[in-house]
Amino acid sequence: MSLLSADTSFVPVQAGAWKSDMRKFRDQLSRYGLRIKEMDPDGNCMFRAIADQLWGAPERHGEVRAVSGATAACPGLS
Repeated sequence: MSLLSADTSFVPVQAGAWKSDMRKFRDQLSRYGLRIKEMDPDGNCMFRAIADQLWGAPERHGEVRAVSGATAACPGLS
């Protein structure tokens, strides 16, 4: 089947179903003391997110980057 062909077996997600899924996901995260939080896409977003989850301090992203040895950047940056 081509990706461009009509797929008549497609069933759209029910309106609001994603809210239930997000609620379940948030509940799962909370069991581990984690939460969903938006990060600025500034090239340090992954490291900010980790620092925020570990210490509640996204400004400590440099420490995470330093120990990871990673050079990854967030997508969408110019």
